[in-house]
Amino acid sequence: MEQLLLPGIEPGRKIFKRRSVSHGLFFMVFPDNAVATGIARLARQLRNKHGLSGMPLKTERFHASLQGFGLHARLPPNLVERAKAVGNCVTAAPFVITFDRVRSFKRTKGKNFPFVLTGGDGVRALEAFYKTIDVQLRHFGFPGGVQDRFTPHATLLYDDIFVPEHGVEPISWSIRELVLVQSLRGLGRYIRLAKWPLRA
Repeated sequence: MEQLLLPGIEPGRKIFKRRSVSHGLFFMVFPDNAVATGIARLARQLRNKHGLSGMPLKTERFHASLQGFGLHARLPPNLVERAKAVGNCVTAAPFVITFDRVRSFKRTKGKNFPFVLTGGDGVRALEAFYKTIDVQLRHFGFPGGVQDRFTPHATLLYDDIFVPEHGVEPISWSIRELVLVQSLRGLGRYIRLAKWPLRA
């Protein structure tokens, strides 16, 4: 039987479905390379301990999110500029955060639970920084900020097994800059669009 060809498609070449990609915009803070390597090591240890199959995030993607601006088919340029205007007005001194617990977050439907680092008193400064950003968000026309609740955390991996909260060896890092990040959901990539150093 003669093979029918689509224009531009060579015989025998496989046709791959294009992966769906959505674009997110976030304020984030990142650990330095040494701390990120330690987080990756902990993620692997906990993965083995709990019999998880999900792969840890790439080391350079470990972070704590502060504010998100939703998912979009394409990032609206005006939204990016407004977010940069917020970042320009955020003032805070450098501070240290400490995560000393892990847990799975429940999802409203389905599985693939985020398995995350969390903390108690060690993340209070991050909660205060979130509120500082929220003040500027309101000033620039984002009523009530853009998130209703904030639970400081750093995602390690995603897995269908739910892990109850338990303690781990504390992991601390110094927050010295705020970063505006474009997240390419579906490709697992972050693009750093802007950053602002924190100053005493």
